[in-house]
Amino acid sequence: MDFAHLHVHTEYSLLDGSNKIKEYVARVKELGMTSAAITDHGVMYGAIEFYKACKEAEWDWPLIRREYLLEWSDEAENCPFTKDELDIVKKFCKEPKKAILIFNKYELKIFEEIPLKSNLVPKYPPIMGVDPSGGVSKDSSCITIIDSKTTRVFAELRSNTASLIDLARVIEYIILNMMPNAIVNI
Repeated sequence: MDFAHLHVHTEYSLLDGSNKIKEYVARVKELGMTSAAITDHGVMYGAIEFYKACKEAEWDWPLIRREYLLEWSDEAENCPFTKDELDIVKKFCKEPKKAILIFNKYELKIFEEIPLKSNLVPKYPPIMGVDPSGGVSKDSSCITIIDSKTTRVFAELRSNTASLIDLARVIEYIILNMMPNAIVNI
């Protein structure tokens, strides 16, 4: 089965990544993977080094992407995009099918049906990714729930005001009431 990590930060993503590009490419090749990707935050400083390392590894199509956080779309001082660019991006964003209000405060947006309340251990359990950085530099805490087989996003919760204790309570609520077999990655 072919597999490639499509969300990898290198040392060029400050505070998010520590991968040294040549070591990363060598390890991926050692594991038998046939491709690799880097997705550094807002910068392309490692692109040429990554491209050269992939060519040395005899890969024809290294994936080079730049990741931007779109959550600051209303805060012009932090947003790297113009309003016109954001309007284009918003056309591709999926609208939630429904929303669940947790503790009358936090809105869990549901984009696809979530495999709820199964006591069986599924072959591909949902994965709950948690970013607890709320309140830092206008960032928001985020819970993203994905299908581990297809990587499609089931649901998402964002909040600029959630304390770490509230975030822990929300995670506990989701697990106990909605998906007891989820894998949580904080």
